[in-house]
Amino acid sequence: EPYKGMAVLIKALFLLLVYLFMWPLVTRYRETRLAWKTATELESTYRALVSYKDDFETTVEIGVGGHMVPTKASGKLIFERPNKADLTMKSDFSTPEIQVRVTCDGRTAAVYSPTGKQFRIMEAAGTGSPFDLPPSVSRQLGPMRLMPLYRMFLEPEAAQRFLKDAENIQYTGTAELDGRKMRVL
Repeated sequence: EPYKGMAVLIKALFLLLVYLFMWPLVTRYRETRLAWKTATELESTYRALVSYKDDFETTVEIGVGGHMVPTKASGKLIFERPNKADLTMKSDFSTPEIQVRVTCDGRTAAVYSPTGKQFRIMEAAGTGSPFDLPPSVSRQLGPMRLMPLYRMFLEPEAAQRFLKDAENIQYTGTAELDGRKMRVL
């Protein structure tokens, strides 16, 4: 009888140790698979997009004379495959604040600046991407150019290499956005 109780205790301790050591491995494996599954679904969704629309706001801190100066920008992007973009952006990088609207088809860009009451049609940046602004417009906007996130998912070449270039994707849980459960990477 005493050996029977000891055998049950040893089995229970063994199961507890297996649980304590194996559960983190199983959880990590499951979360890694879920992270890659989510990234794959994200890539597929963006690759299949025909058009995309977004309103954005951003703040970038620029080092000037040893001080960090916040620079703000906001705007709207309308993108249509294969390479058309309509970008309206306002930036406080320069004084007075600059407002620009750029419509680009990858070959030509129409630039309108209500602040300066100017309109120009010019060659695009030469890369064939609607996200590359003409150099004169880029200089005026400073660091408030089109966000890398748009390039990462909307440019055809970028969408094709997203999973190959992705590193250290980690699942961090779920969150709710507009009443819908989302996976957070």
